[in-house]
Amino acid sequence: ETHSENFLSEMSRVLVTGAAGQIGSELAFGLRQKLGADKVIALLHSSPAPAFLEEVGGVIFEKCNVVEFEPLKEIVTKYNVEHIYHLAAMLSKAGEADPEGCWNLNVGSVRNILEIARAEGSPVKRVLLASSCAAYGPSAVKENAPDKSYLDPGSMYGVTKATGEMLGNYYSTKWGLDIRGIRYTGTLTLRTVRKAGGSTDYAPNLLRHAHQVKLGNTKEAFKCPIAPDTSLAWSYMDDAVDATIQLMQVPPEKITNRTAYTIQGFTMSPQQLVASIQSQYCNELTVEYEVSEVVQRILGSIPSSFDTSESTKDWGFDPKKKTVDDAVKAGLEVLLKS
Repeated sequence: ETHSENFLSEMSRVLVTGAAGQIGSELAFGLRQKLGADKVIALLHSSPAPAFLEEVGGVIFEKCNVVEFEPLKEIVTKYNVEHIYHLAAMLSKAGEADPEGCWNLNVGSVRNILEIARAEGSPVKRVLLASSCAAYGPSAVKENAPDKSYLDPGSMYGVTKATGEMLGNYYSTKWGLDIRGIRYTGTLTLRTVRKAGGSTDYAPNLLRHAHQVKLGNTKEAFKCPIAPDTSLAWSYMDDAVDATIQLMQVPPEKITNRTAYTIQGFTMSPQQLVASIQSQYCNELTVEYEVSEVVQRILGSIPSSFDTSESTKDWGFDPKKKTVDDAVKAGLEVLLKS
């Protein structure tokens, strides 16, 4: 039933929740390119879809709050949705400001999706749950952390992501559902501007700031919310999207790790990013470090690099952007075209 080239039956569609979000919008776009017109349902709630997703054409937009079970189920049934990519979530910084809202949205939505997939007569054959390296905490080894680590997340966002992984695992074991999961690391993109809710927003914002300095629109220093030597794992967005689609295509017997394949392309600290931008593009860029205690605490508890060998072995994960310079070069190309 699953062929890597044509992994959906003729009359079925895929649903992407959180399609206005940073990863969700680019994933919906990537799926549209791969599957053709009228195959991708992009689920929106309060935010509109980014222009690039609307302009591509052939994407079906629906509005629904993922914590409302019945409207969500109706959409799945109406479009005969076989694959769900669940990306809707409240992010880390926003989650620290509203822990209860973060729990209700992030955990409630996962449970709804899993219940819809489990229901008798459900068209859903496969679910991808988006997790995050924020599920790790201080107990994990700091470098080359394996997928199977003890999880003691340091943020409510991380707690909800770890919980989502466990729910996915439980539904898979108890009811035989085909659930898959990716732990995203910092994801660098210049195509979307995210409402400040994540802890890694500084990197695309720094690139945009450098572009404005280069154009002569500002001479101000960029205010960076994390310490210069805070090293984190990153993926370039195109690699994250490709990996997500790739993981959903492989036959179920290849999956050895149900809900927690961590992906990364490179590791990067603010000072490495600054040095790369200065050498490649804008030597005049200056940065002031105004460390946010909340953001620093969240990021400081997460390992700085991950062992992705399980993803490579099981489903062929192989990111194209493997250095800071690769990612900066690709990001600048997007900025210079816009």
